Amino acid sequence: MSYFKTINIGKVLGVTSTLNSTIATLGIGGVFTGVGENVTDYKSIGINIIASHASAIDGLEIQFSSNNSDWDLIHYFTIPATTGKFFNLPVEAKWFRVKYTNGGTQQSSFRLQTVYHATTTQPSTLRLSDDVDGETAAVLNRVIIAGDVGGTTYRNVTLDDLTSALPTLDFPHHEIHEGDSFSCYYTRVTASTNGHRSGLYIKTPIAPAGCHMVAQFSASTAATYSICEAPTIAANIGTHANVIYNRYRDSTNTSGCFSNATIPVVNNFTTLTEVQIAADGTWATGTVIRSAPLSAGTGPKPAGGSTRESQEYILKANTAYVFLLTNTSADANTHHILVDWYEHTTT
Repeated sequence: MSYFKTINIGKVLGVTSTLNSTIATLGIGGVFTGVGENVTDYKSIGINIIASHASAIDGLEIQFSSNNSDWDLIHYFTIPATTGKFFNLPVEAKWFRVKYTNGGTQQSSFRLQTVYHATTTQPSTLRLSDDVDGETAAVLNRVIIAGDVGGTTYRNVTLDDLTSALPTLDFPHHEIHEGDSFSCYYTRVTASTNGHRSGLYIKTPIAPAGCHMVAQFSASTAATYSICEAPTIAANIGTHANVIYNRYRDSTNTSGCFSNATIPVVNNFTTLTEVQIAADGTWATGTVIRSAPLSAGTGPKPAGGSTRESQEYILKANTAYVFLLTNTSADANTHHILVDWYEHTTT
């Protein structure tokens, strides 16, 4: 036994509504109000419209009702002059009608057509080069942005209470919040001798933790700063450890940097004085990757430019570095060295 279902081809192709279509022109402030129609046999409604003159503000009303009396669901649009518009909406209630209010000029032409479709039809199509104004009908998609805050927990991104702006952090600032940003400083008064030096010695962690580092120097009298990579330095240069501080003070994370090779105290620098440097017969500065003079009273002076991107070095893994200040006058000199960095896993 065969079963056949009759399909109304007219409904599939589209049925033009005579009660909600018109070509009659409207005068100043004139109104066309369609007749409520039962649209439960349809899935979508297409409306195309063009007028010689602009509508009133929100002059086009696409209305739906559950009882053909109370028009509770209304979509409003303002129609510009001589610009064709197309709107495609799903059926939202049993009854439908369209209402149009003209603007402040008598129309010379007006065409409004409503077509009912038994299938879901495509929304209006625009070229990629077309501008989209606020009266173009569009499918509304709402997107919630969420971020991973712990591997198994995801939290929605929130906006600023006062401005509704999306708060953002640059990456170095983000690393402070993550507890992976550190600093260390050294202050010392040198002897009144030309050539006396002060330094901070560090050995970076084994990869993949990369040290993204900037350094600042200051001196009370003339000096020269240098950043020295892979210097030759005695393994027993000293145990003068200088503490590394986590910039997120409630974080328990520690730096992976070593204070020296023989006594690999993690989370410490080794401070260097002229006595220690002079006592090390093997001392050599290695590769000086940056050096510049400091005039008297200079500081703090970043090693580089005025922005972090011009100051930052990503230091080699498992490599020694010395941040050095050297007197260039015969006066006592107060040296200040500040090193700031974050450790970011690169794999």
